Amino acid sequence: MDLARSETVPPSTRRAAVLTAFHLVQDVQTPAVECARGQIAELLHEADTHGWSDVTTTLLYALAVDADANRPAQAHAAVDALVQRAERDCDSAMLAAGLGMRAELSARSGTLSSFGPDVSRAMLLLDVPADPLAVASAMICIALAYEALNLWELGIELYSRAEALLPLCDDQILAPVTGLNRAQARFWWTAALIEVGQGDAAVTVATQETSVFHELPASWEDELVTSRLAQLVLCGQATTGQVIELAGLLDRLALTNWLARAQIHLALAHHSLRLDDRPAARRESELALDLCLAHGTTDQRLFALWTAQLVDQVEHPAGGLAVAAYARALAEQRWQERMGRLAVAYDQVSGARLRGEHDYLVRRTMEDPLTGLGNRRALDERLDYLRATLGAHEPVSMLVVDVDRFKRVNDIFGHEVGDQVLRAIAHALAAVLRPEDLAFRFGGDEFGAVIAGAPPHVVQARAEQIGQLVNAEDWADIRPDLKVSVSVGAASAIGIEDIDSLYARADHALYAAKSDGQGLLRIAL
Repeated sequence: MDLARSETVPPSTRRAAVLTAFHLVQDVQTPAVECARGQIAELLHEADTHGWSDVTTTLLYALAVDADANRPAQAHAAVDALVQRAERDCDSAMLAAGLGMRAELSARSGTLSSFGPDVSRAMLLLDVPADPLAVASAMICIALAYEALNLWELGIELYSRAEALLPLCDDQILAPVTGLNRAQARFWWTAALIEVGQGDAAVTVATQETSVFHELPASWEDELVTSRLAQLVLCGQATTGQVIELAGLLDRLALTNWLARAQIHLALAHHSLRLDDRPAARRESELALDLCLAHGTTDQRLFALWTAQLVDQVEHPAGGLAVAAYARALAEQRWQERMGRLAVAYDQVSGARLRGEHDYLVRRTMEDPLTGLGNRRALDERLDYLRATLGAHEPVSMLVVDVDRFKRVNDIFGHEVGDQVLRAIAHALAAVLRPEDLAFRFGGDEFGAVIAGAPPHVVQARAEQIGQLVNAEDWADIRPDLKVSVSVGAASAIGIEDIDSLYARADHALYAAKSDGQGLLRIAL
């Protein structure tokens, strides 16, 4: 088969599809959701046609966000689909996003057994080099998971890390998301500190936000201003003009935006209490309580109830002492539980990082330093493992890939360019394999892969994809006039009986391919 004739698509077209997918993540959270769903279906078909795994995982991310926002009963299934596909395609950033979303769902449902493992693994995956836009998206997902347990410190830290990545992104779609989410997190952190009597700490949290964002959607800008003003009003740090501005935002916010409206009513209730304006405090606290009881989380409802209790205490000082004491004790207990969860979260991330560092050192002994693929030792260990575990009727295959006329590349363009070519070939090889497959480099310009459990026609398709990716690579970006192709040999066996001859047969098929020309695939019979 002539790999050079495989269909090629410019990398810029594929990248444009990825960016479209990220915009669809935002669109499914707007009134344009139905239109967005149609676009997702069309783009999924295109991604499947071209084998664009990164586009597919980003679209599955969009579907997971859609389910979480609009179809809660389908959220777990949609998130699991994202995690499974990202695992299969070794998409570290989208896997981290999926794990973050799954952890948030666990936190909201109160089933926390998987929260720690999911969020710890997601945090480790953020260290894997990947598309900055995808990594920033994953950071936002993990931040929301932490916020679901009121671990605002960790969430805000992740929003700041995501914001620091924005200059590296080729699309600034996430800029308003980081600012808005962080402002909302600061409001509820400020509220919790006020509830437990830590007024000075609340002022510090409320006055730290200084980031400025431009060109926000109008509704998002109103929400951002609401959160920032509300936290200042809540802790008594706002000017009279800022209080008036906050109250005026109620006329601009949609009635369906219960969260922003609740923030305004809560802040104005506390402001009215400080002014001893009891009728206003009662009115604002009741409006906030209605919204939080209908839509809020447990802790948002409890803060609204605590605010209403403050109003009751002012209006009926003698009769509200026992209730006030109970409210203080309950708030302190919830705060201590939160601090315990925060300590555990820090320990889980630290422990996972230490385990990750140990695993990294082990992997280094089986890793090719130039390409990051497995080395000969990794191949030997994989074959030993298959000899011990492969079923009698289970297929196993090996691909051997060789860069055509690679010596000429080194002679004409230099060894530095040659190394760039080898890394690009390694990336193409790894991109078409599953996580359970092994991609390795023998040395020089020869690569290989071991694929277990896949029938021969699937292995052939993988081999063809390698050629397609190499042909689609824009080699001129490395050096003008640079052209690269690969030849591939493949061999398959059933069970362990012929496993020791796999390499020799695949290598013989590769020799046949190179004898017939360049950019060819040959399969051993």
